[in-house]
Amino acid sequence: MRVELNQLIDALPGLGWAALPDGRVEHLNQRWLDYTGMTAGHAAGWGWTEVHHPDDRKGIVEIWQSCVASGAPANAEARIRRYDGAYQRAV
Repeated sequence: MRVELNQLIDALPGLGWAALPDGRVEHLNQRWLDYTGMTAGHAAGWGWTEVHHPDDRKGIVEIWQSCVASGAPANAEARIRRYDGAYQRAV
């Protein structure tokens, strides 16, 4: 099942990733890696949060943890750092 999920994420036309319920990243598509300039190794674990603007990071983590605890979906908006260091708003 994970192989199929990873293939689906890789085929997305946008930034795609999958994480375990505890927030550790499990898979990132190449578009995500190219956009952020991170390597899969650097983004491993909770490293993926480093691309979020420092002012947004805590809120993103809290939203993630709330979704996992409640099982309810949520929407979030945050600034994500591109490979060139500029931040862009993402939903």
